[in-house]
Amino acid sequence: FPVTIDGVCFFLVYHYILKQQDLHIAHVSIGAHIASLCISFMAGLITNFLITKYFVFKESNIRGREQFVRYILVAAITFVGNYFMMKLLVDVFNVWPTFARLIAVGSIALLSFRLHKVFTFKVKLPKDA
Repeated sequence: FPVTIDGVCFFLVYHYILKQQDLHIAHVSIGAHIASLCISFMAGLITNFLITKYFVFKESNIRGREQFVRYILVAAITFVGNYFMMKLLVDVFNVWPTFARLIAVGSIALLSFRLHKVFTFKVKLPKDA
């Protein structure tokens, strides 16, 4: 579900908001695919955290605030991975940006799941008395 939100948001921003045109802010030009990646990634962030916390890793006994901070750290790592995959696929291999986004998110999903399992939502064992 979060991947769907991310993918649909990317498609809408890339094709209908930015109209496949680069975003120019001050003296900086950001490729439409990278700007769309940033926006769609942020849109899926909160939704994905809530779904992951309450449906995927619900057995975790770490406080919600700590989980969210850890989640943001993992999200930053996966964002960097997504960014470089998008740059490689679109700018080097000329893959259609929406398709490249699906490849990137699919590839990074396994890394994300593993990091969340062992770090963000791990189960703390009770201390022996």
